[in-house]
Amino acid sequence: MPNNTSEYQVAANLIDYPFTRNLPRDYSDSKNGIWAGHTEVKDKILRTINHVRADKYATNSMQFVFGDYGCGKTHALRWILYYILHEKNDEFDSAVYLMNKVVNQSKVDYKWAYENYILNGSNMINDLMDFTRWFNKNIITQHPDYTEVDKREVIESLFGGNHGMSGRINELMSLPNINSDNISDFLQVKNEDEAVANIILYLSLFTYKFDHEGLDYPRQFKKAVYLMIDELDLTTELPTKEIVKNNLHIRRMTDEIGSCFSLILAATATAAERDGMLEMYNITRLDDQTGISIPIMISEEAETFIKELLEAFRIDPNKKGKIGNFPFCDQFIDEFIESTPEISARIILSKLGLALRTGEIEDLDISKNLIDSKFILKHHPEFFDF
Repeated sequence: MPNNTSEYQVAANLIDYPFTRNLPRDYSDSKNGIWAGHTEVKDKILRTINHVRADKYATNSMQFVFGDYGCGKTHALRWILYYILHEKNDEFDSAVYLMNKVVNQSKVDYKWAYENYILNGSNMINDLMDFTRWFNKNIITQHPDYTEVDKREVIESLFGGNHGMSGRINELMSLPNINSDNISDFLQVKNEDEAVANIILYLSLFTYKFDHEGLDYPRQFKKAVYLMIDELDLTTELPTKEIVKNNLHIRRMTDEIGSCFSLILAATATAAERDGMLEMYNITRLDDQTGISIPIMISEEAETFIKELLEAFRIDPNKKGKIGNFPFCDQFIDEFIESTPEISARIILSKLGLALRTGEIEDLDISKNLIDSKFILKHHPEFFDF
């Protein structure tokens, strides 16, 4: 149990506060691993992310995830990232990158998105450091000509005439030290085209299938790579030339990265509004042209999400009388769900976070009194107003 757990949290049988106003910034936070919504949508997403793996069908996939504001699409993307990198890390053995948006200062800007979300907001630097070690140990030193010719020649022979890739990898492997600072400097770009080129190069590299006489079977660093782009709907507010530019970048990535790659685009939108974001040449590339629609939660799904979130933070998950909806009264949870016309993960985190904090602020003795509607309305008369 963390040292900063308060007496109130201990009484509530909670390690920490499960409910925070915003989604956690740390993608490894266990909140991201709790599915919020329809099981059918979850199953469809699971099929999408599984099919591209090298040990499954090794496909190239593009999906469009959409829904109304607050439906949980951003939580769904974070759930995918958590599921692949944490919950099923050993099984997937893959790389995942999430760009929260590609629009900055009223224009499509992949350089800005690459720097903010790939270089500084993902595992890219660590992934590339791990790749260099794996590449040297499992591919380079196993080559039959390794001791006979210069390493640069071995690398050039591995990429079948792709001089752009072999040249860049030779530069990478020639760095004096493979550390985070050197890799970060190596990955810097001057403009948007270089940013897109880097995304394509390294995502392709991580699933590149290496094969030479010294290997008993073809090998690749990762089973799959996933790139997710959220808030695609922001492009609809831009001039047509910016929408076209974004579509060209999307087409280039899907065409050039190849197999074992999944591109997931997400937007606050209806199916009809998708046509304002994607050109027909990209719509035809979608696995499912109807997209993956994320509807608002129904009552049973909200109840499950709340209980699973509380369970994930229990000090003692088997403590009699202090599990389930505790420290909330069951009736309070029912009234909260029933009073919320369009309930979502964001609303649940915000409202129940407020209710839980109010109990601590007002010195509620939850060993005697649960958090109920009467208590909340006394301190927040507007709590059930939407």
